[in-house]
Amino acid sequence: MRWEYRGFEHLSHSTVEGKPGLVCFWHERLALMPMLSMEARRRGATMPTNVLGSGHRDGRFMATVISRFGLGTVIGSRQR
Repeated sequence: MRWEYRGFEHLSHSTVEGKPGLVCFWHERLALMPMLSMEARRRGATMPTNVLGSGHRDGRFMATVISRFGLGTVIGSRQR
C-alpha cells in the first residue's frame, strides 16, 4: 500500500515546533487518524494527539480502537 500526504508541511511545521494544532476528520475518514498521527511522530512531532468523541456506545468503541494506536480521547457533550 502506498500513502500520499498532501499539505502535511502545514501540520508538521506546527507540531515539530511544539505548537498545538487542530486536524479535523469527518466520520468516514476517522479511521485515517492513527496513520496521520504515526506519520507526524515519524517526522518529529512531540505533541500528544487526542480525538474528540461522544460518550455514546459508538464513541466509546472508537476510543477503545484508537487507544491501541497511542491516541487519547476527549469526550464531548452536546449540552456543554
